[in-house]
Amino acid sequence: MNIAKLNTAYDGGLILNTGSGGGGNSGGGEINNKWSILAQPPIADGKTRLYLDIDSPVFLYNYIVIQSTVVNDVKVDWGDGTEWINTKVGQRETPVHTYTRMGIYCITIESLGGNPYYLGATMESYNSVLGSTNGLARKTCFKAEVGESVPYLKNSFHDCIGLMSVYIPEGLIEISQFAFSSLTQRISLTIPSSVTMINNRAFFGSTGLTFVDFSKMNTVPQLSTEVFSNILTKKTKLDIIVPDNLYEEWINATNWSEWASIIIKKSDRDTKA
Repeated sequence: MNIAKLNTAYDGGLILNTGSGGGGNSGGGEINNKWSILAQPPIADGKTRLYLDIDSPVFLYNYIVIQSTVVNDVKVDWGDGTEWINTKVGQRETPVHTYTRMGIYCITIESLGGNPYYLGATMESYNSVLGSTNGLARKTCFKAEVGESVPYLKNSFHDCIGLMSVYIPEGLIEISQFAFSSLTQRISLTIPSSVTMINNRAFFGSTGLTFVDFSKMNTVPQLSTEVFSNILTKKTKLDIIVPDNLYEEWINATNWSEWASIIIKKSDRDTKA
């Protein structure tokens, strides 16, 4: 499957039919389910992508939440041939879109001028890129690729209960409050070496997290409070994977020491796997 090739159909957007409807750009039946998409590496063009599996008419109506730094700069391609461009700066915008049929869609977000933009409402709690608590896309989005113009994540994927895969690029500086909180699907995260700060409750209540991989790090990032709280239960287990050469420093670092019992060396994780 070559998603990058198919993306030319809608100038960066992508529509993939599940087989229940007609038409679409399914590559002759080559792509027909989200499991194929989950298995593919991210597309290396610096754009944000949100993959939605709309399998019920209830989920045809969608909206996203973004904040821009330059007017007429952030383009949203809904994946069905329609687009939206921001009109405001420094405040939340919630573009709305209704799809006409069920299927698998890719929403592509990019800054036309390479300027910073933010996924979700940075000044409000719990308002993710896929909407507030009642945002239906929180349930249908199963894969996300964060774009290179996103400097930090705050609230970005809170309560996205359908999310099974997230790609975070080098260049991201901070993982802030509720960035990946309340995720319930089985998911793991790899943190790029550029991250220097992880703020309070970044992963709070994400019982679906199996491991967070920091093995690319060259230094121990700052950690705030309650970052991994409300995750561990009798039925869940979490590993925090760190570079072997930083292990001792890591388990003794401020706030990290609280989680020393679940911090493991990269080599030990590789052996266990």
